[in-house]
Formats: sequence, C-alpha cells, structure tokens
Amino acid sequence: MPPDVRYVILYFGDFDPSGVDIFRWINEELRPYNIEVIKVALTREQVRRYRLPPMVPKRSDPRYRNFVERYGEVAVELDALHPAVLRDLIRQSILRYMDVHRRLEVEISEKIHTEAYVVVDEVLRDIRQRLMDIAVARIREEINLALPNAYQQLLEALERGEELSLSNLYDRERVLEAVRQELRRLM
Repeated sequence: MPPDVRYVILYFGDFDPSGVDIFRWINEELRPYNIEVIKVALTREQVRRYRLPPMVPKRSDPRYRNFVERYGEVAVELDALHPAVLRDLIRQSILRYMDVHRRLEVEISEKIHTEAYVVVDEVLRDIRQRLMDIAVARIREEINLALPNAYQQLLEALERGEELSLSNLYDRERVLEAVRQELRRLM
C-alpha cells in the first residue's frame, strides 16, 4: 500500500460486548498496516442522544463482564437506529474523510473519457463503413474484370462441391492499398 495514502475504515456496529470487541480487534489487526479504524456507531453517547431501546447484554458472552464494568447493563443493536439517522451518519462520516474536490475531479475525468469513447466510437463506425464500401467496390471491380475468364473455373469448382473462393479473382494488395489511401485521406 502506498505510504502517502491515508486508509480509513468507518466502523458501524452494535453497542454490546461483541460489537465493542470487534472494533477493538479490527483496530489491533489493522494498526500494523497504517489503517485507521474509526468507530462511527453505535456509541454510548448515540444510545442516549437517539433514545434507543436498550436490551440486556448476553451474560453468555465472554466479554460481558468487561463491557458491563465499563458501560453498564445497557446494550443496543445497530438496527435500533432509525434508517434515516444511520444514512446521515454514514454520509457525514464519509464526507469527513473524503477529499470531495478530488472525487469531483475524478468523476469529471471519468465522464469526459466516457463521452470521448462514445464520440470516437461513432466516428470509427462511420470510417469503418466508408472503408468497407471502398473495399467492396474495389473487390467487385476486380472480380468483374476477372469474371469472364474465371467464370468457367468457378462453375467447375461448384460442381466439384468446393467452397466458392474469390481470393484468386482479385489482387488483395491493390484493394488494401485503395483502402489505406482512403484512410489517409480521412485522417
């Protein structure tokens, strides 16, 4: 990971023994990688502020005793937070750690490239059609010139059940050169 980039993980979890411990564990595991883990929700302060319905922490949880000593007998699941409040917390915390100007630059650049691809694709489609028309016309001219002499050969090949091949009826290099000249003219 590049050292000049700041990596941040925004943590949203239950305010209960496991939720608090998961946050602690993630912090410990990611600290050596210079990844900052920020607890956004749920906190004891948010439980009070939003008057979230409490539940009793599970006594069977091995982290129960430490949690109760530190926070008391109140646990709350993240689901208790109203979806609109959670959405606002997510949005605010992302904006706090995101370079909005850089994001805008990147999005504009991506849109410009997308538009450019559409324009180039349209132009190339037109050029391709013009080149196809030229190639078809040139091949047709050359075959029409060769056809009186080759007509009998083609009939015999068809009678033998061979696949019809036009490649020996025209000069491929002359056709290629005509198409290349048109392409240079278009450029």
